[in-house]
Amino acid sequence: MGCNRIFPYARAFWVGMAWELLKAPPSPMIDFTSQTVRPPQDGDSLNFQAGGLQCIPGNLSAKIGEGILITTAHLGLHGPKIVYVNRAFTEITGYSEEDAMGKTLQFLHGPRTSRRVIVDLRKALRQGSLWRGETTHYRKDGRELHLDWRIEPLRNPEGEITHFLCIQHDRTKEQEAKKAMVESDAKYRSMFENAVFGIFQTTSDGHYLNANPALAKIYGYDSSDDLMQHLTRIETQLYVKPARRAEFIETLRTAGKVLDFESEVYRKDGSILWISESAREVRDLDSGDLLYYEGMVEDISERKTLESQLLRSQRVESIGMLASGMAHDLANVLSPVLMTASWLKGRHLEKETQKALELVEANVLKATALVRQVVGFARGTEGDHVDLDLGALITELVEMTKRAMPKTVDIRLVWNSSGCLTKGDATQLYQVLLNLMVNARDAMAGEGVISLEISKVNIPEPVNRNLFRISPGSFIRIDVSDTGCGIPPAIIEKIFNPFFTTKEVGKGTGLGLSTVMAIMQTHCGAVDVHSVEGQGTRVSLYLPAI
Repeated sequence: MGCNRIFPYARAFWVGMAWELLKAPPSPMIDFTSQTVRPPQDGDSLNFQAGGLQCIPGNLSAKIGEGILITTAHLGLHGPKIVYVNRAFTEITGYSEEDAMGKTLQFLHGPRTSRRVIVDLRKALRQGSLWRGETTHYRKDGRELHLDWRIEPLRNPEGEITHFLCIQHDRTKEQEAKKAMVESDAKYRSMFENAVFGIFQTTSDGHYLNANPALAKIYGYDSSDDLMQHLTRIETQLYVKPARRAEFIETLRTAGKVLDFESEVYRKDGSILWISESAREVRDLDSGDLLYYEGMVEDISERKTLESQLLRSQRVESIGMLASGMAHDLANVLSPVLMTASWLKGRHLEKETQKALELVEANVLKATALVRQVVGFARGTEGDHVDLDLGALITELVEMTKRAMPKTVDIRLVWNSSGCLTKGDATQLYQVLLNLMVNARDAMAGEGVISLEISKVNIPEPVNRNLFRISPGSFIRIDVSDTGCGIPPAIIEKIFNPFFTTKEVGKGTGLGLSTVMAIMQTHCGAVDVHSVEGQGTRVSLYLPAI
């Protein structure tokens, strides 16, 4: 590359600049204090006047990692021309010394070189002041370079600018690493924000560090910030059974991870859903201390509902087998009762006795029909669905129950709509309403108010809430309410399971409400339950209106 030249009176500046850019004490191999400048030797590629430039030994220039250029002081149209480059410059840019000599810095420019930066640089050069800046330049092979520059004028003893000293620090690898990190962060953030399943980071004591929008949606919150602001004690605020959170944490502590951990949790509105969690511990690589837990959450409520329906279906099938076996025996029991009632009616008895016998006969006939319906439904028979006026059916039911129930039970009937027509089986729907009224009486211990309220309602959009699942449409709603003891929240989802009962042994079979649910499903209807312990229960039946 020839002799490396620099002004002797600029040596102190040059050494200081090299020291600053290297950002570290010089290597023992490069002892700046022992280096000396020497006069030009024969064979130098550039001629200088006496008192002009002297040389820095080539071995020193070669060992400096920063790119170094020296240009003339004359700015010209495109800037000052290069008169010297070191080896680092050629390695950084890919241009040889011959490529660079006599050129201006413009030959490094390209599409992303900032014109504003170039204007600022030329202004500093004209003013003869120090300039620092960052530029995007280009290698000989067309690849981008990200360079930090320090450009300072060199002056002669008279103070005149004779050259400019340019030192460049290559930050390309740093920029590429930063860009890769930004792209990676953006990719992760996109996955985090747009995932269809919930993602979280929590502390061991139950605080959220991070939560994605999908998790907020699962739990019914408006945003991730809304969730983290309100859920500050996960164990007690989120989990229906806090012991499940303790079990979740214990599994993480012992195994370091947990997979498909199922729990019931509260949504923001207080409703309950089922979730499946998978999580792991994140620990400090050096100390091994626990930093946080991170994992994913999936809403499995629909799957749990389907599992429950399958289980209920299997139990109903078992009921059908049991009912089929009992049907003959029940018929044998009811037949003598019916025959005796009919025979007694033919006797000349008192008017009150005749009414009592008629009531016995009517109820035996209904009981016989009910046995046939339960057996038929268990075998897959949906009954005889015809256009049906619920008004007549409900009026008959209320009159019968008023005679059969204690006087301490007040039965009230409220019509909010008229012309309540639906398509269904009268015997099955009679059974549904009778079962609900008997349950209401039992919940009040024989004293209180039972209300039947009939309305027409419109369901604008699908509802899929635990037990209550219904499609949009017009429906007749029958509310059967009582002032009894209410149903505990812990068991309200179990009340439609076959054989489930809260009554004493011998006072309930656990088949009444499961039959109600099954019949309502065959009528394309739905059942909703609202109950408050100590205040009472309301069971709402929804039947398609015609």
